[in-house]
Amino acid sequence: MNSLTQTNMNAKFRFVCLFFVLPFFMSCASSYKPISPETLEYHNHSTYDKIEFSYHYDVLTESKNKKYAKHELKNNLTLVAVKITNHTGHDINPMTDAVFYIDNKPAYFVDQRITEDKIKQGVPIYLLYLLCSPITFTTSSTSIDGTPTSNSFPIGLIIGPALTATNMIVAGTANKNFKEEIEQYNLYRQVHDGETIYALVAFRDIGKDEISLRLK
Repeated sequence: MNSLTQTNMNAKFRFVCLFFVLPFFMSCASSYKPISPETLEYHNHSTYDKIEFSYHYDVLTESKNKKYAKHELKNNLTLVAVKITNHTGHDINPMTDAVFYIDNKPAYFVDQRITEDKIKQGVPIYLLYLLCSPITFTTSSTSIDGTPTSNSFPIGLIIGPALTATNMIVAGTANKNFKEEIEQYNLYRQVHDGETIYALVAFRDIGKDEISLRLK
């Protein structure tokens, strides 16, 4: 096997490796999978002041949102899905008419804007992929007269921006979807008599203690 053939085979091998490795890097940002609180099973039931209440922990982990679950843990937050049914005979607003109790002590949930900001994926961090831009792909060969030659291709100018754009778009879209679900399932609403609502509520430093909801 002559040196030119060997060089071409090495070049092809590198391109094949790049083809399989590239998707791995491009998957660093993850999409957001909806929690959909109304589809969950609720086993922790309690009734105080004619308000039927139940909750479900580990919603980010169970919905396979690993990056969001990681940020949740890092910031000592716990996102909980809650189910509230009003049997009081009149409308109630969970924000103004009720109080959460954790381990029989009054507790306050984290504002949804803070929740979104603390748990979301980082986006600017993927600009680091631009550091790949200087990478060049070089092939060497030997001509018939024995003169060595080389050819370089600035593959980093393709890989760097492609990885950056792809990951930033995926992360940005995921954060948008996360924000929309947090806002959709909020507590800033009236609950009519006989109505059941579902919400996503974040608490800080609560572990997995018992949660209840009671009228003020």
